[in-house]
Amino acid sequence: MQTTLIYRFDPIDTTPLEAIRITAKTVTIRELGAQARLAKQATEQWRAELPVNAPAAESEPPGPAPELPLAPTDDTEPEDALKYQMYLRWATAVAGTAHIDVVRRRVLAKDEAPPPELDPDQPHAWPWEPSSLVALGWDQPQGILDVKTDLFAAWEKAVQDANPGVFGRALTSGAKKKTGVISIT
Repeated sequence: MQTTLIYRFDPIDTTPLEAIRITAKTVTIRELGAQARLAKQATEQWRAELPVNAPAAESEPPGPAPELPLAPTDDTEPEDALKYQMYLRWATAVAGTAHIDVVRRRVLAKDEAPPPELDPDQPHAWPWEPSSLVALGWDQPQGILDVKTDLFAAWEKAVQDANPGVFGRALTSGAKKKTGVISIT
């Protein structure tokens, strides 16, 4: 099962992309294992970025290293707790991504005519170029912090839709699953 997300960036946006197409897929056991590995990587990255990991000032005497939490606690700053959640969500989105295509903005010469406008009714006709998580800087958890919030939410939803009952809440009788395991009696 696949789900395709097409996102068009605002013309005044500073991104070098005009549009992005993300294809989410049903994950295999191997990709589910990759998601677990990515979640561990995301947790380690989050722990490394906690303020307690900042180098001590030279005037402070060295002391025992503070104990780092494995996950946010009640003492965790809200920003750090949100970052942790985003990093874990990144792991799920990356594991369920089949491929990425982009439409790049063109930098025009002074005398060059603007390219034709992208027809929103025919996104299949846009000049798509293959891309990757690495090319976009999304191959590491901290890269997700620069992704538009609505794009990330839609990307995550596309992965969830392609994998009902795998990453999110349990599959219920109200789910609209049409392929794979439909029921077990």
